[in-house]
Amino acid sequence: MEEHTKQAFVMLRQEATELLALFDRLCCDTAPATPMQGNEVEPVRAHPPQTGDVTL
Repeated sequence: MEEHTKQAFVMLRQEATELLALFDRLCCDTAPATPMQGNEVEPVRAHPPQTGDVTL
């Protein structure tokens, strides 16, 4: 049972590494012109600006 658990963790780690690599590649392809620092979150608007929107 312990050996089976170790194998499962090895497989999970490998899959997680592959997923992180895919995610990283996705983010790099759509990265903003200025790279973000640290744990900043890019602001997202719920909808595109409409004519007449007021920015306070």
